[in-house]
Amino acid sequence: MTNNFCIIHRRKPRTFDNVGAPVWATCLRSLAFVASPSDVVVEPQDGVYVGARAYEFLLEVVCGMHSPIVGETEVFGQFKVFMAEWLLAQPEWTALAQRILGDAKAIRSKHLSKLGNQSYGSWLRKHVKSNDVHVLGGGQLVREVLPYLNKQGKTVSVHVRNAKKIDFHTGTVNEICKRGFVRGALVIAAPMSAAEIELWLGDKHPTQIFDLRDNSCEDPLQRDCEHHGLKAIFNHIEANKSKLLPVIERVRADIVACTEKLTAHALVRPQGWDDLCA
Repeated sequence: MTNNFCIIHRRKPRTFDNVGAPVWATCLRSLAFVASPSDVVVEPQDGVYVGARAYEFLLEVVCGMHSPIVGETEVFGQFKVFMAEWLLAQPEWTALAQRILGDAKAIRSKHLSKLGNQSYGSWLRKHVKSNDVHVLGGGQLVREVLPYLNKQGKTVSVHVRNAKKIDFHTGTVNEICKRGFVRGALVIAAPMSAAEIELWLGDKHPTQIFDLRDNSCEDPLQRDCEHHGLKAIFNHIEANKSKLLPVIERVRADIVACTEKLTAHALVRPQGWDDLCA
């Protein structure tokens, strides 16, 4: 079933141009589904996977083993959408694609549900209670956590010194000088002192504060509400990640077993009619 199955893996920001084959692009990588490595100008940093190893690698990606958040569901959904495009161009891989989908569903159901929080964004998504969320700051950390808050349908307002520099948030963007906080939860990800933040809040009172400043322990806000500092959040995330190591080992073992089963299945097919018997 895996004869002539080949995937070229290229990490972003590098992409594939005019390869004449289906390309599955995620936020971190691009996978070109080609008949042979010679069909693409392979770059030194590319990964080349052929046959059973291509199946194994694709299953790893679909199961979220190569994602920043282990077992993330978004990559699985992206693959299901891509499948329609892939099989329209290469219908000969229908059985293999369906097998990937089935193996991934089984592995995810067995090992990858309820893994807990593995990033600041996933931690916030679980703990922010209010539908109104105000994010103070516009740096890389804000870029990382916003998608988690937006996915929940919350009303998210970003507050920065220069609103013109924010091109990654489609919701409300306010300049700090205008004091845009009204109500709800406050996520602090700006290099401001507690005194500056207190002045900015004025007489407004957040229901929750998530203080992601590096010095949040040494320079805490004095507000009478539910409060989470960076150190406590970080310790919780790291403790959860350490618990995932045995899970990751079990997932990888199951992926290898699925690949070996696929290979054995193909070997016993007479005359190589693998796809007809899959």
